[in-house]
Amino acid sequence: MFGAFELANTPDGDEALANVKAGVVDAFSVGFRPIRDRREGDVIVRVEAALLEVSLTGVPAYLGAQIAGVRAESLAVVSRSLAEARLALMDW
Repeated sequence: MFGAFELANTPDGDEALANVKAGVVDAFSVGFRPIRDRREGDVIVRVEAALLEVSLTGVPAYLGAQIAGVRAESLAVVSRSLAEARLALMDW
């Protein structure tokens, strides 16, 4: 799973960003409701899930849930139709 997240422009958001930049937290944890999955041997591949929450953490539930980077500029908002089209291209 890959994602881009925006922190609120508040004291709590500033503190969260400072903790990421300082390496205090280097991962995130996600809460989700599985919608569609498949098995590949002993592995369950989540094909579709409803995202319930995202939290910064130093101890993620999934080992690969690392923060890849921090960008200062605002991210463009992607419309639902464009996001669905991109997912369709990836055969999701």
